[in-house]
Amino acid sequence: MGVVRKATPSDRVGSDPTAGMVREEAFNTQRSWAGSVRTAPHVTSGWHHHGDNETTIYVLSGVCRLESGPGGKW
Repeated sequence: MGVVRKATPSDRVGSDPTAGMVREEAFNTQRSWAGSVRTAPHVTSGWHHHGDNETTIYVLSGVCRLESGPGGKW
């Protein structure tokens, strides 16, 4: 059986700075990263990938445009 982890906001630590974005990591394993990312309006992340990790995004407010696949065509 897997381990259940609870991470409160005070457990998060700063992670991977990107201009216009504030990332806070709750936990990181070989297969997944979990945390919080706050993005300023009209900011675009540089093209990147998450390797073999599964990705889940939950948008609390605003709009998220996600491009994926070769050249962002998917």
